[in-house]
Order: sequence, then C-alpha cells, then structure tokens
Amino acid sequence: MEKIIKYSGIFFITLCFVILNFSFTYSQDNKWEKWDYLVGYWVGDNNGEPGAGTGYFTFRKELDNKILTRRSHTEFPAKEQEPKLVHDD
Repeated sequence: MEKIIKYSGIFFITLCFVILNFSFTYSQDNKWEKWDYLVGYWVGDNNGEPGAGTGYFTFRKELDNKILTRRSHTEFPAKEQEPKLVHDD
C-alpha cells in the first residue's frame, strides 16, 4: 500500500510539472500574429463633406503581447462659428 501512495504522489507531482510547462509554453505563443499587418502608425485626412479633418491611429501590442490596443487622434479645423475640434480615444 505504501508503494501505491508513493508512486501516486510521484505521478501527481510529475503531472503538475507537465501541466505548468504546457500552460507556460502556450502563453508565450504570439496570439496576435495574424493581425501583425495592422500594427503601426496610420495617417488619414479628409477634404470632403461634412468637412475637412486630419488624424492618425495606432495599433500596438502591449502587456507582453497579450493585448492589441488601438489609439486614435482626430482634428477638425475651426469653422465660421464653431471652434476647432480635437478627439482622442
């Protein structure tokens, strides 16, 4: 009976190491690889209706490549009775 307990303990410890190793390896994969073409700095402008505007946005991998963030900045020039409009998100 002692051998069964001893070997089941060794088996359990080995199983824990295998599971931990697998989960660590899995978390290191590049989950955002298929989105790599978006990563970078993108610029745009518009001179049509309803008005002119310029802006840019970025896609970046952050938090050790665990998330993909998008940030943008847009500016619309002042009109006759409206002030300049700036939008960030």
